Amino acid sequence: MIKKNFIINILECVTIFSVLFSCSFSDMKRSHESKIDFALRQKLDESKDEYLQVLGKYKGVSGDEIRLTLTNLGGNVGTTTNSIFTLGCSKETLKEIIKLDEVISLELSKNVNLKNKQPE
Repeated sequence: MIKKNFIINILECVTIFSVLFSCSFSDMKRSHESKIDFALRQKLDESKDEYLQVLGKYKGVSGDEIRLTLTNLGGNVGTTTNSIFTLGCSKETLKEIIKLDEVISLELSKNVNLKNKQPE
């Protein structure tokens, strides 16, 4: 009887631990995904690998530190200023950068036409 209760208690503990672990893992994945905008999420979901240009925001480290971290992961950092950086990298590299605690948001860079257009 004691062995049976002991085994049931162990199974309950294992079940509770499994549920808690899976919930925290899915929350962690969701928190990483919440860092990226819709356009970037679409690009990441596409099957072909391509070089992406992104704009990111960081916290808790200096510009030099984030530049070194992103470069070590394989990114090509353009500018770092006032907690914002520009970056070019592969999708695989970007998937690793998303996981960094220092990176709080990422969005796909947009092309802006700065030419002055004359009214026609």
